[in-house]
Amino acid sequence: MDHRAGRGDLGGVIESHASAILAVIALAAFLLLPGPTLAQQLPAINYNADDGLSHSQVWSIFQDSRGYLWVGTSDGLNRFDTVSFSVFRTRDGLHNPTIRTTVEDEDGKLWFGTDSGVSSFDGRRFASYSEADGLGKGIIWASVRDQYGRLWFGTQYGGASMLEGKRFRSFSTKEGLGSEYVYSMLADSKGILWFGHRGAGVTRCIADRELGIKDCRRFTKVEGLAHDEVRAIVEARDGSIFFGTRGGGISKWDGKRITTYTSANGIAENDIYAMLVNIRGDLVIGTLNSGISICTPDFSSCRTFSTANGLPDNGILSIYEGRDHALWVGFNSGLTRIASDRMASYSVGSGLPNKVVYAIQADDDGSVWIGTLGGLVRVRRSTAPGAAAKLDIWTEDLPGQQVWDLHRDRSGRLWVATEAGLCLFEAPRGCIDVIDKTDGLSSSELFTIAETRAGALLVTGAEGLSVLRYEGRGSKPEIRNFTVKDGLAGSFAYGVAEDGQGRIWIGSDQGLSLIDGDDIRQYTTKNGLPINEIHAIFIDLHGTVWIGTNGGGLVRFTPPPRGSDAPPRFTVFGPADGVPDAIAAIEPDREGRLWIGATDGIFLFDPSKPGRPESIVLKVDKQAGLIASQCHAGAYVNRFVVVVDEDIATPTAIIASPDILTCNNNTVPLNATGSSTGIAFQYTWTTPTGSFVTSSTILNPVVNAPGTYNLLITNTLNGCTATTSCSTSTASSRSRC
Repeated sequence: MDHRAGRGDLGGVIESHASAILAVIALAAFLLLPGPTLAQQLPAINYNADDGLSHSQVWSIFQDSRGYLWVGTSDGLNRFDTVSFSVFRTRDGLHNPTIRTTVEDEDGKLWFGTDSGVSSFDGRRFASYSEADGLGKGIIWASVRDQYGRLWFGTQYGGASMLEGKRFRSFSTKEGLGSEYVYSMLADSKGILWFGHRGAGVTRCIADRELGIKDCRRFTKVEGLAHDEVRAIVEARDGSIFFGTRGGGISKWDGKRITTYTSANGIAENDIYAMLVNIRGDLVIGTLNSGISICTPDFSSCRTFSTANGLPDNGILSIYEGRDHALWVGFNSGLTRIASDRMASYSVGSGLPNKVVYAIQADDDGSVWIGTLGGLVRVRRSTAPGAAAKLDIWTEDLPGQQVWDLHRDRSGRLWVATEAGLCLFEAPRGCIDVIDKTDGLSSSELFTIAETRAGALLVTGAEGLSVLRYEGRGSKPEIRNFTVKDGLAGSFAYGVAEDGQGRIWIGSDQGLSLIDGDDIRQYTTKNGLPINEIHAIFIDLHGTVWIGTNGGGLVRFTPPPRGSDAPPRFTVFGPADGVPDAIAAIEPDREGRLWIGATDGIFLFDPSKPGRPESIVLKVDKQAGLIASQCHAGAYVNRFVVVVDEDIATPTAIIASPDILTCNNNTVPLNATGSSTGIAFQYTWTTPTGSFVTSSTILNPVVNAPGTYNLLITNTLNGCTATTSCSTSTASSRSRC
């Protein structure tokens, strides 16, 4: 009979308890490095017509200021609230059912470019605009908002149309555009408007408040552009402009010269259909036939993901990065949300001998050891550029194929716990020594391995704890066993840890046990534990014992001093405190916070704020990219590896010198377009004496009174802020920043 809990199948990919899921995170961080690796399965959720999407051909994706995701398809507009789709069609007021582009104005109104006109939506009803309103003819391919807050739309036959009040003003070759066909657009941080054409290269114009555009300059293949069909334009963090072309790859304009990058530089193919710069500053490139490439701005490294990695299709029509860093991708076959391109899942199809992963060990040389229920795996990343990671697999060379824990001791030896004994492993040979019940272990069915400060191994199993001292091959190991006969609370010991006084704490199916020399104590529900079934134990630097239970939440226990008869005091944190009630694993980070593996994800708990909602700093679940949110209660591995990227990048806050207020010019815009932009940034303007005409939470507000204006920019993803200020005056004095 197998007493291990939680053996159900999680979607047929990887069955995981807390340690196993966090092992997958660590493995993903290890493998998702420049160059192709194994057939990594991206943490992707695919949506199509069966999920409520109005049509599977997705042309545009946009997240509005309220958090709704708007998905434009060939037959209808979709609003996604993270749960379901609400569909809008012509019967609801749309001018045309095919939505190619979406933009939001300063008042929060949404504007949709369709195959024959523009529709706006104020949250209640639609309004439509066409050639009769001054809009250019044909398909509306692109839209942007410029530094003055004006909306621009790129049309198929009528150039670029700018919204002025309730009408449009169009610009074409007469005003300096290279073509009437505007295929893509960008309003950059310097106040420049870029217009990508179909067959005529790209046009660069200065946005002007009165004229609309001025001083236009055209770039084509003659000037070094990769191709004259420009489908995507983005701006990098350093201000460089990248042009995605239909057949020539990507061209970069750095202000002086054009440099071109193609498939020879690592891009999946040269037919580029969509592009963005993500929160890390990398280029995310959607190709028409070969999936997504993610490249550094200098193209020193590129990674490509396709159907082999879980995408439903290799033809990319649209790309968008949401506020939560998730990447949304539109295909001919639907919509996909990729929680993170830095996280991946691995299964039998990727080379693992079994889909169930229960243990991981990361070595200093960069290798990662994985324990599965079908054997042991070592993943080695090649140092050669573009070379795939290599898998070494051992199955028949172990005492049992089910690997439940891994531990590298202070002597550098790798120990493998299996259902049939303990293995001292040495690659490539395999087990060079096996220790089981016949050698004196309390049981051959082993659960976890830990180590004392003195170098003894603590090995738990189905019959309690074995303390093992191993001198080397050829010598009989010194073993002392502790079982229920010796006073342990339960036989199935799932967690073990040594405290600062050399005492050993054991969590079992029947309660908590303390081994203090020859003295053994039990702590159960009779002493104040919320439940007896314990799956994880961690002891912090203060000697506090943290206990993960199966159904009783997280327990904090400060043991009484030695010799004290004081009753034990347990503090329980459960769902009312934001803490899950079934906990399978506990591990600290460098700041003393606790990672908790639970039945509905992985939580980061701050012990300095116990019992308060803010004690849960972070939750990582399937929505964040895990292969499954459930961490099995009943799992007994109490160590795992967590790799978390540090993000302490502060925003950039820059304000250009504003115009002077005059009798003829009684309002002026504050221009902060040189600052950090994107959905991750929040803008807060304040003034002690001035006055705002427009909203004070947009990048470029309009003011109508002299005074000092302060700008606070917050990166909502990491909490970092930047501030700057600017003064504007009347004509009788000077403006300064």
